[in-house]
Amino acid sequence: MDTNSDKIIILTDKQIDKLNSLDSVKNFPDYLKSPTLSKKVGYAKREETGGVCIIAKKSIYKGEVICFSNGSIINRPIIYSYQIGNDQHLIGPGGLDHNCIKPNCGIDRDTNNFIALREINPSEYLTFNYFTTEYDMNTPFNCTCGEEKCFGEIKGFKYLNITEKEFINKSFGLSSYLEKK
Repeated sequence: MDTNSDKIIILTDKQIDKLNSLDSVKNFPDYLKSPTLSKKVGYAKREETGGVCIIAKKSIYKGEVICFSNGSIINRPIIYSYQIGNDQHLIGPGGLDHNCIKPNCGIDRDTNNFIALREINPSEYLTFNYFTTEYDMNTPFNCTCGEEKCFGEIKGFKYLNITEKEFINKSFGLSSYLEKK
């Protein structure tokens, strides 16, 4: 795994609250490193709901790395992290939106990099299924994707039934952490 450090940064409740309140990983304190994004993607304002999203600036081919796993490792989840082990959460890029059924990105279980699951066109939002990395979500939410088979409340892989877990694994793959769990 290409991480910033094998050292896990221990965060307090106050630090977690502060990080969750920030509108972008660009505003993180210096002691936390954000991951490196591919030069083919960039941040944009999300017009419909506000906030920041990641979009393709150029065509991205299936299997290409979108986001490298070289951010800091923290001991607890925040809204900008993804789970890679027990009490191990990698700082993510922020702005990778959830999609229940048709995500265009996924996690590479060998490297923890985010990769394209299919060809992605310029100006397309980048999405992944949060169930592929999160056992128990830091901040559950109700999905509004509108897909026929939308999961509704997104709380974490732990809360899915066996059929849903099998669907997620077969369709998008799981992080190595969830696969072992």
